[in-house]
Formats: sequence, structure tokens, C-alpha cells
Amino acid sequence: MRHAQAQLEGEGQIDCASCSKPIPCDRRKAVPGAIRCIHCQSTFEKSKGRGL
Repeated sequence: MRHAQAQLEGEGQIDCASCSKPIPCDRRKAVPGAIRCIHCQSTFEKSKGRGL
């Protein structure tokens, strides 16, 4: 339900697609449509060879 509500409000995903923990509101505002929390996104990018 939280996911559907966020989609309707244009906030993107509320829970991380990788770890299922809530994505902080500040991150969702800074990166509209974010599907991962900062930690999981960083891990994902490093595994794809796109580390910061």
C-alpha cells in the first residue's frame, strides 16, 4: 500500500528494491524515482563497475 501511495503522489518507491528498508524522504526528493537506498545503490553501482 505504501508503494502504491508513493506512486500516486509521484514520490517514487518508498521501500528499497534490494533490502526492503525504507528509502529516506530526503533521498526520494533528491532523486525522484529512486528504487534503492543509498547503501544498496552504491553497492549496485560498484558491482556494475560504476563506483563513485
